[in-house]
Amino acid sequence: MKIGNWIALTGTVLIGGFMQNLHGQSLRLIKPVDKSVYLAETAIPVEATIGNIPLQNPTYLHVWNTLSGWRKLKVGNNPANLYSPKVNVLAGGNTHLEIVMKQVSGSTNWSKIQIRPGGIGTAPVNLAPYLPVGANLNSWFIMTIPLQDFNPTVPFAALANIEFPYSADAGAWDLAIASIRFTGGTAPYEWFGASKTKNIHDGKGGAGMVFAAWTAGSNTGPYVPDIRVAANGQVILSSFGLPFKGEWIPALPGDYTMDASAGFTGSDFESSAPLVVTVTSPGNHLPVVLSMNTIKPLIYPSGIKFPLIFSVTDEDSEPVVTTVRLDGNLLMTTEDTHIIVGLIFQITGNHILSLSSSDGTGEPVLLNESFQIQASIDNEGLGGFTSPVDGSGIIIPDSLEISASIHPSVQENYQYLYITVPGTGYRKLKLGANVRSLYTPMTDVIGSGNDTLVIEMKDFNGIADWTKILVCPQEITVNPVRLATYWQAGRLLGDGWRRVAVPLNVFSPVINFRSISYLCLPYSQSAGNFIIGIREISFVGSGNPFLWFGPGKTDNIHDGKGGPGQLLAVLREKSGTSGSNPRILVSCNDSIIASENMLDFSFK
Repeated sequence: MKIGNWIALTGTVLIGGFMQNLHGQSLRLIKPVDKSVYLAETAIPVEATIGNIPLQNPTYLHVWNTLSGWRKLKVGNNPANLYSPKVNVLAGGNTHLEIVMKQVSGSTNWSKIQIRPGGIGTAPVNLAPYLPVGANLNSWFIMTIPLQDFNPTVPFAALANIEFPYSADAGAWDLAIASIRFTGGTAPYEWFGASKTKNIHDGKGGAGMVFAAWTAGSNTGPYVPDIRVAANGQVILSSFGLPFKGEWIPALPGDYTMDASAGFTGSDFESSAPLVVTVTSPGNHLPVVLSMNTIKPLIYPSGIKFPLIFSVTDEDSEPVVTTVRLDGNLLMTTEDTHIIVGLIFQITGNHILSLSSSDGTGEPVLLNESFQIQASIDNEGLGGFTSPVDGSGIIIPDSLEISASIHPSVQENYQYLYITVPGTGYRKLKLGANVRSLYTPMTDVIGSGNDTLVIEMKDFNGIADWTKILVCPQEITVNPVRLATYWQAGRLLGDGWRRVAVPLNVFSPVINFRSISYLCLPYSQSAGNFIIGIREISFVGSGNPFLWFGPGKTDNIHDGKGGPGQLLAVLREKSGTSGSNPRILVSCNDSIIASENMLDFSFK
């Protein structure tokens, strides 16, 4: 959220107010750096951290262990059941796990104390690297762990319990835990803490267990502090707990003294040491040069004239001179802000069009546009124009409607996910949007108006029961979408592939398509021993299409290992007919007048 020049973090932005300096050792401003210099109207990164907090008499979970070996405590998200319900702790874009705890007595081998959300033991996280620097561990301290540091198979979107502390033969230890929260987004999730205590746990001290008991306290206030950062005494950013990260955009030049304060319910207990940043008047803005040639890669046929189009803008409204070169040879020099370069080539090859734009007050801005010329080849059976009729005429200035139907046969290599069922029952494939993590970052697939999920699929063995195959963004199964209707209505692409289109408005409204990180697809509810291929997933509509998986992006992370509840997915490659529409150029008198990517189109 942005209000004027103030940008909020995970909490509410406060404007105005003054703070009292109570310098301590635990609260620190990490960013910006003291004596740094920024331009006015430029975002300044702000980051603060705190170690110990003077938390008084909270209700906490007392956990202790006196034996050797591997032992753990399992804590649920409610007072009644360790395994239900499963909650989505990522809702609202949470990115960190925040813990308020302390060492009750003795010493702890922190490198062997682990935390395992969902009981996932692959590549577990131990606490040692995340302990706050310089903190007294025998007093209440606050620590955070980025969720991206956990194994990507941790089911943060459907979490029923957390194994913590998990003692990897850490010996004897004695700990108190006051709060566990998932933070960093617009809706922090409290696992337990100030407003939620007495969660169920298995701390009975049995085989593989530790001892745990709830200890009641009298504190009814928050267990994590309100942290605020001020510039020249005016609060500019505020956040409840950690992480504390944001930006501040100063509107006026000058020197600003910045510090941070922390408190409970408005009563400050500590302030950081101050630092000074200098904000200077903004300098000259460089020109902005943009390519308007949005359909990539840029490939054009030989013997046909085509345009390359660019825009040039300058925030200071200064005249900009642009020099255009083709393969290093000067073509033109112009002050136009809308530049059209008409080109025609008889010989195939690769070329570079270079633009250098300068407002005369700074370094020139450079832009290189690469394109390729391919040979024009007659393709029998390609299709052709349905109107106008060959030899017909019109009277100027009447418009002419041009329609065509194209049926290309393009052979190309493509990759796809080959998905099989290793066992019976309910099984699913989680497919992320990136290479590294199933759970971060959260992705906006709607953009400026996308309203349809498009999937290119193939039923290899023809036995898939599509009435029992679901697509569940973010593993949300409320009013799930079954693919049977959409599979039957899908467009045939050849070689058994179909393009399936699912309107986003048929999904449950609880799914936030502006903040998703993975899709469950296929989600099989005992749909048989099918073999399904997926070669493209995209979100399309009136906005810019978002490619989730497909050509040029097939290394997405997934959990298709064939384990319990999982499907088995393998990336394969095949040479065959492409289902993607080719780029179609329409020319008149050897000059391109239209560019389409639809097989059936018309225009005037």
